[in-house]
Amino acid sequence: MIKFISFVLVGGAIGAGLGYFGKCTSGSCPFTANPFRGAGFGALFGLLFAFSTYGNPLQAKASQADSSRLVVIGESAELAALLSSTSVPVLVDFYADWCGPCRRLAPELSAVADLWQDGAKVVKVNVDKHRDLAATYNVSGIPDMRIFLNGVQKEQLVGYRSRDAISERLSAAGGVPGPGAKVEATVEKKQTAAPVASDDKQKEDEMAIVLKVGDKAPSFELKDQNGNGVTLGQFAGRKLLIYFYPKANTPGCTSQSCAVSESLSQLGAAGVAAVGISPDSPEKQKKFDEKYKLGFPLLADEDKTVAEAYGVWGEKSMYGKPFLGIVRSAFLVGEDGTLLAVRYKVSPGDTVPFVQQALKP
Repeated sequence: MIKFISFVLVGGAIGAGLGYFGKCTSGSCPFTANPFRGAGFGALFGLLFAFSTYGNPLQAKASQADSSRLVVIGESAELAALLSSTSVPVLVDFYADWCGPCRRLAPELSAVADLWQDGAKVVKVNVDKHRDLAATYNVSGIPDMRIFLNGVQKEQLVGYRSRDAISERLSAAGGVPGPGAKVEATVEKKQTAAPVASDDKQKEDEMAIVLKVGDKAPSFELKDQNGNGVTLGQFAGRKLLIYFYPKANTPGCTSQSCAVSESLSQLGAAGVAAVGISPDSPEKQKKFDEKYKLGFPLLADEDKTVAEAYGVWGEKSMYGKPFLGIVRSAFLVGEDGTLLAVRYKVSPGDTVPFVQQALKP
């Protein structure tokens, strides 16, 4: 309330000054014809500005504690150290205490931090206290959110965003939500004794498949980025890394695929081949391969049959809203076609380490 009174007094004083010194005594100036009118309009403008910035002072505001998972930067050096040492996506929010949209954004970021848990980090930087960081990252307006992965900026979001929109961008950057949070694959549904009543029910059961170590890897025949047919049988006698990604050319999928590409020689030395599978068309896979020079088969599972067979395509939920999509996952198939290792909800940066760990004696 004190801030509102201050804005009214300051606005009134400015308006009165304009009315007095403006010499507009003819009455032709609507706002500053005289000091009294100037003071009145100045006070009104000050009040409106305070309302737009701080909201209604008479409306009770529910107190909401910040998430304990939020990282608040105290020393400037902390930000660089955190970005370089964190493998999951990092959302950095540049804000100020006096910024209305920043305050509106604060509970959304707290909710995102709680929902994503260790699958992403949310960091807050006060630009008034860290002007050096604001200058380093060229922050010209607030709220200004940046998403980093492995120390590299992937995206910039300026202005207010809902938690759904923020989570969508974190997911695109390769983040993995916490258990029961943003994305939950519908797996391990209970089977009942009743017979399947419809094709829809059968579809649900197929999407509830969860593979485990020792299972036979489902066979497949898909076209790669060059239009050539690729089957699981072609890799008989070799180990095979199969990883599923949601969409070619998105940040998380790019990071994941480039990591596999950079490790091809190491994997090859261990007798492991690699294929990536997504619902993209062969044409999109080809552009993806050419852009990043990946150099291994990218398979087009456009009807999602293979994804369903591996249990990585199914219904998910985002804050209670159901949708269908790929659960980023990786499988290591042995020489005899059985699964040596399985990882659902693998993060982009953990795909290669997952294989390397599985290969250890």
